[in-house]
Amino acid sequence: MATPYFISISGNATSDRYPIILALLEQAAAGMELQQLESAFAGLDEYALECFQPLAKYALFFSSFRRAAVADGRFTWAWEMEAHGDTFLEDMLQLLDVVGLEDLEGESQGDEEVYRCNVTDEAIECEYHELIE
Repeated sequence: MATPYFISISGNATSDRYPIILALLEQAAAGMELQQLESAFAGLDEYALECFQPLAKYALFFSSFRRAAVADGRFTWAWEMEAHGDTFLEDMLQLLDVVGLEDLEGESQGDEEVYRCNVTDEAIECEYHELIE
């Protein structure tokens, strides 16, 4: 049985690209064709297509997107999936960074640990933290 993951990503909601990306993710959750979503992201940045391709294998999980909240100028988005939560998190952070969202961080929580990531100017820095029972 696959491990269930809860993935959340937060960032600066005042970015010019925020409403555009939010609309695309909401359309994906509503059933937008993967090719249309891919083309829309590719239209935002020349490197976005390259970043989107690893996410194509998670197409079924785009429908689990939830707009969680906007508070104090920050958005929080969430997904639920079975397996591959850590990889999805890193791939999605890379895509969102390339298309212009700022101050990104996220986490993927499985049944035993939390994988936390922070996007810096140079890289996506991630580390595991044990869940305390």
